[in-house]
Formats: sequence, C-alpha cells, structure tokens
Amino acid sequence: MLKSGARTLAGIVVLLPAVLLLSSCAKPEVRKMGGPCSYEEFAGSARFVELKPLQAGVEAFFVFTPADAKVTEKYRFDRNQKGPASMGIHSAEWFAAKGVAVGRELPAVYKELRTGTCSPTFFSFPTISDAHGE
Repeated sequence: MLKSGARTLAGIVVLLPAVLLLSSCAKPEVRKMGGPCSYEEFAGSARFVELKPLQAGVEAFFVFTPADAKVTEKYRFDRNQKGPASMGIHSAEWFAAKGVAVGRELPAVYKELRTGTCSPTFFSFPTISDAHGE
C-alpha cells in the first residue's frame, strides 16, 4: 500500500513540472491594438439644442439628423442617435465665433468605425476645422 502511494506521489512530482512547463509555452491571445482604422461616413446636420455653462467653459449639445433618413439602417452603433450628443467643451467666445447657438443647424458628419481599433463613433463638422482637433 505504501509503495502504491509513493508511486502516485512520484508520478505527480514528475508530471506536474512537465504540465506547467508545457502550459507556459502556449502562446497567449494577442489583441491587436492601434493600426489603421476606416470609417463609414453619414452626412447630415447638427441642430444645437443646449449650451450648458460649466466651470471649465461651455458644453454644446446637438441632435444629428442624417441627410438620408434610410442610412440609419446601416448604423452599427446607435448610442449617439438616442439623444443629444456633445460637441465638447470650449469657451463661449469660441462657440460664438464658430456660429454655434441654440436652434442653429450646421453641416455635420457622423462617422462609424468599420475596421481597426479606434473610437467606434464620432462626429465632425466640415465648417469648423478645429472642432475636435481635426
């Protein structure tokens, strides 16, 4: 009986390091980070619905309307379409200089990620070149 237990223990002592060694050699899953990204673009307009004063400046909110209502069927991400989106925080003077005011509409483009690992969605404003550092 003692010999059987010793054999089992010896087998574990021999096999355990081998299993650990082999499992450490397995390639870990590698997620691709960065790289080129491509977006599908949907032209439309942004109607500004609120200019909210903050300590850091003013945040502008808008509702995007695509030029072709049927393109919404192509949207993969719809989180920006359920309510007002933010244009970001700038000074009140910056918004005034860019023509941003409540009730005003400006050309806008909704962009959705198709390939790569970049931001899934964002908006750009063709008449405002520095709206998001573009």
